[in-house]
Amino acid sequence: ISVESCESPLLTFMVVCCNGTYILTLAEDLAQALGRFAHLESLRILYVSPFQADDMVTMEQLSAAKDDD
Repeated sequence: ISVESCESPLLTFMVVCCNGTYILTLAEDLAQALGRFAHLESLRILYVSPFQADDMVTMEQLSAAKDDD
């Protein structure tokens, strides 16, 4: 886990983890340790073996591709 920025009330961090890691739970646990409440504003997956972010598509892109068929 590395903190990318901390500008109250937002904390941006990067996590390198294995599959099965629940980032929402991690954020909640972090907030609890800090005596705060939290929610995820966004979640961006950069890498899922063997795929890089450039190889991935959004749900909207996937839906549009399906509609084109």
